[in-house]
Amino acid sequence: MKRVLLMVLSIVLVLACVFSITHLVPAIGDLTNIYQYKNSDSDTATAGIAAARDGVAQLRENEATYVEGVGTYVAGEAEYAAGVKQLADGQALIDANTQAYLEGKELIGTMESLMPAIEGLASSVQNVRDFNAGIIGGDLDTYLGTMRANALNVLANGEAVKLLSDTLGMD
Repeated sequence: MKRVLLMVLSIVLVLACVFSITHLVPAIGDLTNIYQYKNSDSDTATAGIAAARDGVAQLRENEATYVEGVGTYVAGEAEYAAGVKQLADGQALIDANTQAYLEGKELIGTMESLMPAIEGLASSVQNVRDFNAGIIGGDLDTYLGTMRANALNVLANGEAVKLLSDTLGMD
């Protein structure tokens, strides 16, 4: 019986070994998968840490550029505010001078309408000069003709002188 028992136990042990071997192969594959998964996690984490270190290094490199950019931005804001103020001052100056421009334009229109009268007055002055030249070196008929023409010009231009005087505000 000892022999039978030994034989039965040997068969059970052989079966146990076969069972263990058949289940050990997939278990080893599972262990390998777990090992690879953990290694890939650590590789991913290591790559992420490396990327973070590179990003921090780049931020340190660009810090001076950023500070300079902020300074430029602040200076630009100040220049913009000064430009807005200058624009407002210029618009106020335009608004203030627009009325004076319109009044000057109206005065020029009035002066243009008086130009024929002024030219007539200039003609009368020339006639007086001619008259004086006639007295000094001319005869009596020339003198009387010139005097009559000057009198008519003065009468005709008297209205122009009054209109010019009233327009310019002269008394």
